[in-house]
Amino acid sequence: MELISPISLLKEKIDAMTLLSPNSVLLRILCQALLLALPVSLLAQENKPTIQQYVVIDNTADVYEGKQVVTRLKQGSTVWGFQENQGWLLIKIPGSSKRGWTQGTHLQVRQLDPQQAQQWKRQADAAATRVRKLASKKQYQPALKAARESVEEHRRLYGDEHPQTLNELIAVGWLTAMTGQTAEGRKQIDAAVATQEALFAPNSPALAGAYHLAARFALDIDQDYATNNYQRLFDLYDKIYQAAPAENIRKHREIVTSLIRAGKYPLAQKYAEKTWKLVEANQLTLTETAFLVMSDQAAIAQRLNRSAEAARLYRTILELPADQISGQARGLTHNLLGQVLISQDKRREAAKEWEQALPLYEQHYGNDHLSTASLLHDAGWNQFLLGEPTRGRTLLERALAIRAAQLPADNLQTALTHSQLGYLCSQAGDHASALAHFRKGVEIAEAAGGTDSLTVASYYSALGFGLGAIGDPSASDYLERSVKLYQNSPQKFSSGAADAYRRLGEDLLYRGQLTQALPHLQRALKSFEQQNRPLYAAITLSTIARVYLKQGQLDAALENCEQALKKRVPIQGLRHQQVSQLRLLMARIHQQRNELAQALSLAQEVSEIASQDLGAHPLTVQAFSDLAQYQYASGQIDAAFESSDQARRFSRRHIREQLPFLSDTHQLSYLNRKDRPSLHQSLAMAWQQQTGAPSIKQSAEWLINGKATSHEALALQHRLHRTAAQTGRLEKLDAAITGIQAASAAGSQVPRNSEINDRITRLKSELNLKEDQALSGQAWVTHQSVQETLKPETVLIDFIRLQIPAELSIDQRKESRYVAWITSAGEEPVQIIDIGPAGPIDAQINAASQELQSSVTIIVSQGEAKATEACNAALQQLSQKLWSPLPDSVKQARNIIISPDASLWLVPWAALPIKGEPLIKAHQFRLVVSGRDLIPSDESASANPPLIVADPDFETKVSAPDQSPAPPAIQTRGSANFKNFSPVPRLKFAAAEAASITPAINQLCGRPPVVLTGKQATEQAVKSATSPEIMVLTTHGIFLPSDNDTTTSEFTFDSEPHTELNNPLLRSGLLFAGFNESTSGSDGVLTGAEILETDLEHTDLVVMSACDTALGEINNGEGVAGLRQSFQLAGVNSVVASLWKIEDRQTAFLMKDFFEHLAAGKSKSEALRQAQLNRIQSRQERNGAAHPFFWAAFTLTGND
Repeated sequence: MELISPISLLKEKIDAMTLLSPNSVLLRILCQALLLALPVSLLAQENKPTIQQYVVIDNTADVYEGKQVVTRLKQGSTVWGFQENQGWLLIKIPGSSKRGWTQGTHLQVRQLDPQQAQQWKRQADAAATRVRKLASKKQYQPALKAARESVEEHRRLYGDEHPQTLNELIAVGWLTAMTGQTAEGRKQIDAAVATQEALFAPNSPALAGAYHLAARFALDIDQDYATNNYQRLFDLYDKIYQAAPAENIRKHREIVTSLIRAGKYPLAQKYAEKTWKLVEANQLTLTETAFLVMSDQAAIAQRLNRSAEAARLYRTILELPADQISGQARGLTHNLLGQVLISQDKRREAAKEWEQALPLYEQHYGNDHLSTASLLHDAGWNQFLLGEPTRGRTLLERALAIRAAQLPADNLQTALTHSQLGYLCSQAGDHASALAHFRKGVEIAEAAGGTDSLTVASYYSALGFGLGAIGDPSASDYLERSVKLYQNSPQKFSSGAADAYRRLGEDLLYRGQLTQALPHLQRALKSFEQQNRPLYAAITLSTIARVYLKQGQLDAALENCEQALKKRVPIQGLRHQQVSQLRLLMARIHQQRNELAQALSLAQEVSEIASQDLGAHPLTVQAFSDLAQYQYASGQIDAAFESSDQARRFSRRHIREQLPFLSDTHQLSYLNRKDRPSLHQSLAMAWQQQTGAPSIKQSAEWLINGKATSHEALALQHRLHRTAAQTGRLEKLDAAITGIQAASAAGSQVPRNSEINDRITRLKSELNLKEDQALSGQAWVTHQSVQETLKPETVLIDFIRLQIPAELSIDQRKESRYVAWITSAGEEPVQIIDIGPAGPIDAQINAASQELQSSVTIIVSQGEAKATEACNAALQQLSQKLWSPLPDSVKQARNIIISPDASLWLVPWAALPIKGEPLIKAHQFRLVVSGRDLIPSDESASANPPLIVADPDFETKVSAPDQSPAPPAIQTRGSANFKNFSPVPRLKFAAAEAASITPAINQLCGRPPVVLTGKQATEQAVKSATSPEIMVLTTHGIFLPSDNDTTTSEFTFDSEPHTELNNPLLRSGLLFAGFNESTSGSDGVLTGAEILETDLEHTDLVVMSACDTALGEINNGEGVAGLRQSFQLAGVNSVVASLWKIEDRQTAFLMKDFFEHLAAGKSKSEALRQAQLNRIQSRQERNGAAHPFFWAAFTLTGND
């Protein structure tokens, strides 16, 4: 047997490295550098006794074979010499596989100047690089030209028949074939290989490189041709490593893995089987060598979609003796088996394999290794799909922490984990965290590929899903962008494209565009079925069923649901959240088919599962709400009320936990889409029953706890921010929670690692943000607790603009209606009063408001008496609609607390006339956002002195003499044109008002107020105030309606529309010093949004002695977004604000009376009533009439 020299092994390693990755410039340079660094004489050791490269130095070098001259060598050519004998050299005849003898005097050992050699080497490398770049772009013709130039560069450096030059000729042959000259290309490859066969001994390892390179290139030319080349390589290895079977198997595996990387799986399988026969023949079936070969076979089987065979092979590996397979190999095999099981949709079995793989990965790689992160990612997502969101979130957050810490900022693996955590959080109802993850995924993807690349398409789709889950209208834009990117790409039929089409179809469904939705969904379904993705096919079938349901195609809808259920249950089981959603859809279809028994059964089962597994979750709310509807329809009234009660309680808990972490816009979107339909259905049931059912008191609790939830969440949200800002720890808290929980926002429903929770608790304690204060509070307020706060002769009127579900409408009353829940003091039963259709009432409120707003002109032109008569006529009609339907329990009460809804916030209740007299003469009024506001808080009183900011110096320019005076004779406290920043006049009576109320406030608070007027009455003075006990702001007020304002923002049960919502707190404000000369530092306008950032947590009362301060944007069930709401959100207990532009002088009198009555010990509502009665009496005595314009504008909202 021929001995294998060290240099042979080195060359073999180099050839293998180069040939397995022929396009790697770095490998090529390293390999060539190694060869070039070796003396040619050392290379001669390849074949004993010598092998040397020579240069022909003249034109008389004849070559003899025996005694016959067979050729003459060309001067300057290079030849290989093998043996010297008495002045003669045995050489390889150029261009032939034969050898001959020539006289040594004609030859000279080839030597290169080192500097020249390095220069030529750089040129040769550059030429090879050009070939690689062109070939990678499949520009074969230019690549062929470059390859021929590369051959010449290599020939100059290495010589004519050097292996490096010959390998370049193999590349020329491959490119020749790729340009269509297949036969010529094969001929050139074969010639280059034959030359090397002649150069080296038949069993030389150096031939392996040529064989492997030729075989690899042959794969692109002809399968049989490639097979022949690979067989030649296999045979060569068998001869070389006959006495070293383990090494022979390793070399065979190199071929197999090379074929796997090239995607030639059938050929790879053929040689993998041959390799396995070597394992068996050498009795290595119980060794790690067997593990490696079986891993190759399993990988090939998996890629050939023979997952059962792949699983069998991986399981066989795991049966190998423990001492023959390392822990690392065992962990890898568990992981790979899990991947195979996922492809078979055997997710629970996959989860078991990954559970076994994880500790082995952690042991070998470490807890923070990227390989561990990949396993955590896959296992976490699988747990989520299996209905284990807690475990899934923990694993995904661990994966995210590793990837975020170790990968570049634009790495898509991190983006993918963010995206999948977004889905998990969204399904859990944690929409704030979901949006944060989705947006981060988009940010990373855009950084990696740009906004127009296919890279970002799936992340746009994911963000669209997250936004759509809370009803944000911008969801459509992201979904459409995603689909457009896929449509214009080669991946238009990929799984990512199918997901994008599915989500766009869902969005179109929720927007009511059914005909547009269906083609997208059907296209997605076809793709999922072709890709063998049964779970996603089931999701799509469910959505198609929803389309059919809305179209009234009930049979088709049910059929699609049944198909979806058949696909889902084997994978996810009956208790999975998405399976429960599907079963609720089936219940809805059965109900539409008048199959109430089936609907009841399904809804009952799902409600039990959801309450046990999910607790306070939107699905639980939906399940109990649907169950209540079916029970109600079947006459089970008590059961329906009990199910509705469960729905409302679960909803209250979920909203308390999650809503504070959404923006105000997203809060309203979420409530409109997810919560309001359930609330209104429950209340509509009670409305139909009126006072006859024993559970009507329950419905009063539903309204108490269901109104103003966004208002409450915003208040908590801003309280958290203010408290954190006071200690300078907000950024620390956010960063700590983000870092610890791996970008998962606070407020999760489930506890995670105890160390994490301990650290978060310590941080919150430092900030005085204990969870029982910040997030829990009084989760459910009972009707009894509210009723117990009512003093004798007091009544609470809780209004709602009720949207009647179609299933519950009676007597064709499907339109929205105003309905009142009335609670009296003592133990009186709750009364439900139908006030009437909302449309006509809203119209009458608008008419009355217009009459009051235009009163100034009429009073000036016609006198107060006639103006009062006209105004009272409009108010009388409103009184007939709002007051007359109310029962005697209200009309006989002295103290009336009203929780308005929608347009009822704009009603001047005190001015409504009854028998010619305003209601204020018999009743005192105050407003609350919800009945919950009546529950006393444990807030301590402010220790800071009261504050009066009045009579700001706006620095108004004096009007020119020739200008006609624009304002009427009555001066109001309002800005004429805030949009154009018109100059505003200084208020004549503001300073006098501040002076007149100071003594009373001093007496009331036991300390003098801080009074800021003129240039000191600045916006910054208010913003920097810290919880003054009382704050009075006497200035101009503004409210700018948006261009698309409507009376109310309403939801519907059927279309679930996206509602455009902007920020009205930026369109309402108070003007302060410098407004007319505003600078970049301060514009002189204190907006509602800026008020939110002030610290008024312990302020008892704010009085806005200014125009329009009770106005704002109306949101059904959530009050009015404006200045009044801003102060309440900032922590103020009670707010006095105005419904219209108020008269300057009369307001000064009214405020003086108000504070004097307060100082005398009267409640706030009674003090305001007495001040207003004083104005009525004064004006009647002087003018014979008291127009409501002068006294009825102010309302009190909040505590008394």
